[in-house]
Amino acid sequence: MAKELSICERINKCMGLGKLSVGDIAVWLGRPSPTVRTWQYWGRTPSLIFLEDVERRLTLLEHRVRQLAKGQRLLPYETSQKARRALLKDMLDADLNRRVSRKNSAA
Repeated sequence: MAKELSICERINKCMGLGKLSVGDIAVWLGRPSPTVRTWQYWGRTPSLIFLEDVERRLTLLEHRVRQLAKGQRLLPYETSQKARRALLKDMLDADLNRRVSRKNSAA
C-alpha cells in the first residue's frame, strides 16, 4: 500500500510538474501566499477549518497536472501575473462546478 503524501509533498509535486509558483498555488487553494508557503516550506498542515477544502482543491489541481504531457505547462510562460490569476480562477471554477450530465445522472 502506497504511503499517502502530505500536503507539503503534494504542493511541491504540483509546483514541479505543473511549473507553478507558490502564488499560483495560493490562488488555486484560495489562501494567502505566506500561508501556502508555510505549508510548502515548513511542512505544516492547514487548520481543520480549511483542511477539507484545501485537500479537495489540491486533488483537483493534481488531476489537472497529471493530464499534462511531459514538458507542458499548466499556464503559458508568457502569461502576465494578472492573467495567470484569472486563468487559474477560471480553471478552478470549471473544476468546482463540474457536474454529472443529466443523461448519466441517477435521477
